[in-house]
This record gives sequence, structure tokens and C-alpha cells, in this order.
Amino acid sequence: MSENRGVLPGQRIHAFCEAGYITHAKPSSVSGASLDLHDTDEIYEVDRVALPQEGECVQDLLTLMGANGRHDISRPLKAGRKYIAKLSEEIDLPKGFYGYTNPKSSTGRVDVHARIIADRMPRYDSIEAGFHGKLWIVIEPKSFGIRIPPGYSFAQARFFNGNTRFSDIDLLTNISTEKLVWCPDEKRPLAYEEIPRHDKDGSIMLTLDIPVEGVVGYRCIATPEDVLNLEHRDVDPYRFFTPIYTDSGVVNLFKDNFYILSVRESVRIPPGYAGEMVSMDDRSGEFRSHYAGYLDPGWGYGKDGEGEGAPFTLEVRPFENLVIRMGQPIAKIRLERMIEPPVKEFLYAARGNASYQVQTAAKLAKQFAPFPPPKS
Repeated sequence: MSENRGVLPGQRIHAFCEAGYITHAKPSSVSGASLDLHDTDEIYEVDRVALPQEGECVQDLLTLMGANGRHDISRPLKAGRKYIAKLSEEIDLPKGFYGYTNPKSSTGRVDVHARIIADRMPRYDSIEAGFHGKLWIVIEPKSFGIRIPPGYSFAQARFFNGNTRFSDIDLLTNISTEKLVWCPDEKRPLAYEEIPRHDKDGSIMLTLDIPVEGVVGYRCIATPEDVLNLEHRDVDPYRFFTPIYTDSGVVNLFKDNFYILSVRESVRIPPGYAGEMVSMDDRSGEFRSHYAGYLDPGWGYGKDGEGEGAPFTLEVRPFENLVIRMGQPIAKIRLERMIEPPVKEFLYAARGNASYQVQTAAKLAKQFAPFPPPKS
């Protein structure tokens, strides 16, 4: 029987690590269909980024990027500066297997732009079939400085042996049978025809959650001189963010500000599937709506399939002043099939990293304490 095609589940990634295809990886870093990647203390501040061409290693391009001596990890990474760090994991993929990488949710929510560069690969966040070499990560804090502990993880890798992304026919066939999208107000799954917008490309288009009144989300108010220690928890959110309120269902977003918002619909990813957030094109407006880009199998599914989906938070940066309202298209998810479902202990809801799944509205990164409820 021929090998199934698609995304490798956690147990296969774990087997890759044991077989030496992935080295220096931590067993605890394997999730349902992804592997957390960890920084080393070899970090350089750079003026610019150069992607490797054929036969080039990232290490050999550091001078071209303007690196001038190693950065002391005990010092913060400054806002508006670029840094490049070697990752501890090394990859030696067997023939026919390739990978992509994405920033983690906790990376985007602190307004850090992080992208992976691989030896001999002239594209970001890509690991070519049969790749052998080292990985580096470009880290750029946008709004405020960050202090990172040794071995911190900004990104995760996913591995494939074939492209099984949904076509629009796949989406039409599966959206109702698998209960992929839910209406949270009515607690029921939506049919294909009830999704407000379609690009006819197999993606699920999601819309903004803007209540008629109350808290919509959060705007970053930190300055470049502020520093967030990423090891800390229960940080006072008012030091870095302020709530956004509306009394009309209308919100103004301002160019080059950073916002935390939420989608309206709840998403459910069954164990045999994974979801990738894909970029919105400029027909929807001049903005970036997320930095992270991946949903593990089991998101919103529950331990035994009882889940009714979960919304997810967006990291929004407008490139022009915008007016936003309920129902505006803001994000897209493209589903893809797994080679096989993850074993139960790797499913999202079964692991201890499911903190973002309990969110019912926009939620700050795990470093921050919850905002206190507004006074009545």
C-alpha cells in the first residue's frame, strides 16, 4: 500500500527525531503536527537580511547583512532593530519530505516579526525536500523591546510528504460533515453557503468580531524604550496596551499602530486535518492581520469531538487609516489533510499548551495578566 500524503502528525515528527532526521530537538516541543524551534545564544544584530542562494550557508552571509559581533543575550532586543539567531535544531530530511515554518501565536501577540531562513534556501519559512543543514531566525521587535531567555522558541516547523491543501470542492464537501465553522451566538455549525465571503480557493474566510458596544480589542501603547521580559507572567497589561471601546459598532484603526482583535466565527479542526492562516490580499484593505499562521489538529475540537470550535486572536497592523465594522473580512484559513491523525496525547486540547483555545474574545499574549473588567 502506498504512503498516505499530507502533514506529518506529532508521532511521526517524534520518530523523525529519534531516527536522527531532526537533531537537538526536545521531545516536549512536539505538538499535534508541529515542532517548536529554539534559539541558541548565537545572536547578531544586523542592518539588513540576505537570503541564501544555491550553495550558500546563512553563516557565510552575516557580514553581508551587517553583523558586527555577537549580541549579548542578557541584553534586550531593541524595538525597530533586526537580529538573526542560529537555531539549535538541525535538519536532515529524507527524500520526498519538506517543511514550512510559522511564528508561534505568542510571538505575534507581542508584536515580534520572526521568520526562518535555511541554508541554501532563497525563500523565508521554507525547508526544501531532502534538506540538510542549519536554520536561522530573523527577529524584529516592532513596538517595544524584548528580553529573551536562553532557548526561547519564536517559531515552529511543520513537515509534509505531499500537498493536500483543500480545494473549494474539498471545502464544500467537508465544511458541514466535519462541522468546521461555528456560529458562537447560535452554537451551531455553519454550512458552506452561510460563510459570508468566499475567494473560491478552498479557504475559509473569517470576519471581525466588533460588538455594538463594549471592548473590541486592544491597542499597543508601549514605546520603543519599554522592554517586556518574555519569561515573565502576570505583567500589568496597562503598561503595554489599552482597551479599545465602541458604543456604535464602529472602530477606527490608525496607520502603523498595533492592535489585538478577534474573529467572530469559531473554528473547529478535526484530528485528521491541520489549518494554516493565509494572507489576505489588498482587495480587503492595506493591513496585515496576523503574524502567526498555523492551527494544530484538535483546535476547538475537544478531547472527544465535543468541541464547538474556538475563535482566534489576530495581530493587526494597518498600513493606512481604516474604519472597521462587524462582518469585515479579516482572515483566511486553508485546511490540509494529515498523513494520519495525531495520537491522542498530541491533540491540541489534550496538551498543556491549550491556553489560547479557551479565549472567547481578543486575548493578549501569555505574558500578560488579564485586563480587569471595566467599572460599571
